Amino acid sequence: AMHFLEMYYDQKENGMTHEIEIAMCEWARSKNVPIQAVRLITRHNWEWSVENLKPKKARIH
Repeated sequence: AMHFLEMYYDQKENGMTHEIEIAMCEWARSKNVPIQAVRLITRHNWEWSVENLKPKKARIH
């Protein structure tokens, strides 16, 4: 399993993906971190990806 920070930096570099979002949520569950906290991060990351990365790299499904 990827470390949370690795996931975070990967999505900053390559754009948010559902795989990363799922992995972040699974990480949160394993560490008893509130899912809501992860959702705030992932929502921000989706928006950041769309605004700052080329559309083809911001892999919104």
